[in-house]
Amino acid sequence: MKLRKIRILLMLSAVFSLMSCASSPKSAPAASGPVLPDSLVKARKAADDSRAKALEIKANVAAKAVFDQGESGYAAAAALSDKAEYDKAASGFSESDSLFKKALEEATQKRKAALESLGKADTDRKTAEQALVDAANAEKGELN
Repeated sequence: MKLRKIRILLMLSAVFSLMSCASSPKSAPAASGPVLPDSLVKARKAADDSRAKALEIKANVAAKAVFDQGESGYAAAAALSDKAEYDKAASGFSESDSLFKKALEEATQKRKAALESLGKADTDRKTAEQALVDAANAEKGELN
């Protein structure tokens, strides 16, 4: 009796194992698109990286004109890549990379200038507050 129960349990576990393997999802076959030139892949990655860095500091707002030029150049390069014009596309991505870097630099300079202005304004505010305190103290001294 015990041996029979063990055999049934083993058979059931084997059936469940087979069912779970049979129902597992199959891996999708690898895409068999065209092999892209290394120069295109590198240029696109460089443009993507520069764009991401520019977006981190809001260069799309602070240096909108240059950033937008980079965006339109990137879109044009992507269209050329889709048409298999890889050399032109790589050149377009490189140009977009340069524009995104220029927008990043412009936004960084504007940010630095704004922080310096805020620092100067804070110093001026503190100077004015001290002048008010000094004037109030001088007035108190005249009253006594």
